[in-house]
Amino acid sequence: MPDKPLTRLRRQRRRVIARLAKLEPLAASYRDKLARIEARIQELDPQLWMPPRHYRPNPVFARGELPRIAMSIMREEGAPLATITIAMRALAQKGVTRPGPGLRGLIRIRLTQTLGKWAKRGIVRRVGRNKGTRSVLAVGETTAR
Repeated sequence: MPDKPLTRLRRQRRRVIARLAKLEPLAASYRDKLARIEARIQELDPQLWMPPRHYRPNPVFARGELPRIAMSIMREEGAPLATITIAMRALAQKGVTRPGPGLRGLIRIRLTQTLGKWAKRGIVRRVGRNKGTRSVLAVGETTAR
């Protein structure tokens, strides 16, 4: 009697999980080797420019969309907001009401990087310290991009 499609898929899933478990240590060792090689290159020639690695695109937001949405959220609020609050509101605007921890973390990190760049340019101010840090738009920001 032939297997049902669901049974075949479940077996295939188990095989893929086993292969991933086997290959994850190998990937980790390659990351370690890459870090050692790059450190050695920088040790020999600190002036040498190393091209950045390609990172995967944002799964929810198009290019430049997250900063635009974050800016509008901060304008509407007018008060200091935590990065995770801005991230969750931005995800809600895109229709993602219950993001998983991986997606939440990814968006929070990218938003933290954007807010850091804006802080250097004087677009936002940081209020508080450590986990109590909030970001608020600087006075007269409306023309800044």
